[in-house]
Amino acid sequence: TGRFRCDRNREDFYLVAGRMVKYKNVDVILEAFRGETRKLVVAGDAPEAKRLRKLACPHVQWSGPLSDKELTDQLERCRALVFAGEEDFGMVPVEAMAAGAPLIALRRGGLTETVTAGETGVFFDQPTPEAVAAAVERFEREGVTAGPAELQCTAQRFGVDRFEREI
Repeated sequence: TGRFRCDRNREDFYLVAGRMVKYKNVDVILEAFRGETRKLVVAGDAPEAKRLRKLACPHVQWSGPLSDKELTDQLERCRALVFAGEEDFGMVPVEAMAAGAPLIALRRGGLTETVTAGETGVFFDQPTPEAVAAAVERFEREGVTAGPAELQCTAQRFGVDRFEREI
């Protein structure tokens, strides 16, 4: 969490980042953005990438695999991270918060421990395009109450320093 800055200007794009594997439900996010005009950046690669590229529409930009520095840059600039996978913890969502980015996320697994509805993110309950699209709309209307500095503070609860100190 320590490598991120949260004071950069947010740009008008949503971000999907991570390995493109089936359980991450990136296809669901792509379908949700198909009827949108909002820009979506997809950062990552792996077995599903070739199939997923076929689902993309004109306002989806593919970054492919990114270095840590490039991913940090994307997380520090995105409007929000969209995350539809069920994870035990979810490293990328915590990194997004450390970079000052709120989440639009599936309400399952570890994200229920790291994201607070309405404060640090907006949840959706099912990994469907309709649920993701509705959550993006809700985020656009209502936003979240935490600003970038508060998001970074939230992420620090999961930082290496705290882990080493309290283990």
